[in-house]
Amino acid sequence: MAIENSSLDKIFSPWHTKPMNSPIHPLRRWLFEHQETATQFASRAGLAQGYLSQIIAGKKRPTLDMIDKITKATDRAITANDFQHQEPMP
Repeated sequence: MAIENSSLDKIFSPWHTKPMNSPIHPLRRWLFEHQETATQFASRAGLAQGYLSQIIAGKKRPTLDMIDKITKATDRAITANDFQHQEPMP
């Protein structure tokens, strides 16, 4: 199911920490498309929910170990390439 950024912006805008015209984080899109919360995903992937939320919000960068866990938990839909150009927010 393909979701346009504008549709996701309407859903996530109250929690979205970036300007509305910035791209949606690939993991946020994946969670939405798979109807899974960040809390559920973090538990299933063996990640700290708070740190995962900061990664999705663009405030933190994931470690290589976290990227590996995310990649495995998404069946390789999200990979290290999805985090290459992510700059942490101030």
